Amino acid sequence: MEFRQLEAFVNAVKYKSFSRAADVMFLTQPTLSTHVGNLENELGVKLLNRTGREIVLTARGREFYSYALELLNTRERAVYAVQGDSQSAEGILEIQTSTIPGQHYLPALMEEFHRMYPKVRFYVEQSDSRIVNENLMNQRGELGFTGYRGNSGLCYEAVFHDGMVLITPNEPEFSDLPDGAEISADRFIHKPFVMREDGSGTKAEMEKALVDGVQVFKNVDVIARMSNMAAIEQVVSRGLGVSIVSESVVRNGNFGGQIRYFKIKGLKKERTFYLVFNKNISLSPAAEAFLRLARERKRLHEAEPQEALEYMKKTPDLIVVEVNEPKWKLRNGITGAMHIPYTEMEQRYNEIPPNRPVILHCGAGVVAVEAYEILQQKRPDIPELSYIAGKPPVEEYNKW
Repeated sequence: MEFRQLEAFVNAVKYKSFSRAADVMFLTQPTLSTHVGNLENELGVKLLNRTGREIVLTARGREFYSYALELLNTRERAVYAVQGDSQSAEGILEIQTSTIPGQHYLPALMEEFHRMYPKVRFYVEQSDSRIVNENLMNQRGELGFTGYRGNSGLCYEAVFHDGMVLITPNEPEFSDLPDGAEISADRFIHKPFVMREDGSGTKAEMEKALVDGVQVFKNVDVIARMSNMAAIEQVVSRGLGVSIVSESVVRNGNFGGQIRYFKIKGLKKERTFYLVFNKNISLSPAAEAFLRLARERKRLHEAEPQEALEYMKKTPDLIVVEVNEPKWKLRNGITGAMHIPYTEMEQRYNEIPPNRPVILHCGAGVVAVEAYEILQQKRPDIPELSYIAGKPPVEEYNKW
């Protein structure tokens, strides 16, 4: 029995297709079929039923699958334990991702990971958040990135947050507002909407979003549902309707003047994106290394007090800004913190030194959100901007 045969079998099961499994392993389909056939001949049992376009596990195949998967991961962990350097992690890292992290977060992480582990190859499958969760539960891929929590059998770790904005065609109706300005819902809610598909995290969050406490997006006139973000941009640019998208889309997009974008007045919701993995599966060394990197590079925005403390300890050039009004200024504040009241942030944001990470606090995590939203718009040079969500244990903070 050869490891290549086990890899061919495991991937054929994951992807329910010899052709897709061959793509993942960078093999031809006949070669992969030969590996699986040789494995079945050696074991003397049939592992897979070839029914139509899909393949299905036999009863013996189901029993053998978990052992095969564990053997492959054990082999990789053994090699990594003995060699223990960046050159030793190798193999194919399979990642499932939804649209926004797949386009605007994952590529930079892959680039950094490749510099550290040049022998690892990637197989990335992009779909929507619901399918990402389903695929990971079915052991199709080791890691995933998704826009919502979907299954108790999976582990979810928040890695970044993103706002939601309105995009519209470039029409005279909105010419009185500059891009990025706030727009009230009554100016666009009557228009046709281009929506994401049912499994999309953006769609799910949009329907739950409140504008001044009201669910205004749940019963809009939907002219089209689409699964492709680029297609949505094209449809909006041609005047078929408006849409709600993640802020990363406009932050990283180039619309050539055909699309306008606005923040929605009264909408305080941010989306959370998660790194996901199956808690019942042993990860390969490559997946464990990628998981460590993602945790280290987490875009910290809303931080629980203890989480913020750990972040502060490992970020020596961090700037702490207290944003309470003067009459509420903390008597025993964090040592060395700047003080800029959130009501003065619009005028004083340039006092914060450039190109350094910043964390905001107010003693309760309430007005810090207001200051965060101002700085997010006014100071794009801040590489990591976050705020403490809750009452910080100041004495513990000042010990370090």
